Amino acid sequence: MVVRKGIKVDVRVTPYQINDRKRPWIGREESLFSQFFQSNSKTENFRRRVFFADDKKSSLLKHFMALDSFESNDQFLS
Repeated sequence: MVVRKGIKVDVRVTPYQINDRKRPWIGREESLFSQFFQSNSKTENFRRRVFFADDKKSSLLKHFMALDSFESNDQFLS
């Protein structure tokens, strides 16, 4: 239903979320969610970004720094 409506999906994650050994289900759920929308949406309606992916050590601080990436003038969300 969501896919047919043309709703845009913007996934923003950090290694802290998707690689947490204490909460492995989060990474699995995000992966399934992203795979579903990526394969069932038009390319221009789906975006996935992993912030700080190159950093060796994930941290909660970097996780919250990703929140600063939200901008009201983001053309993808328009």
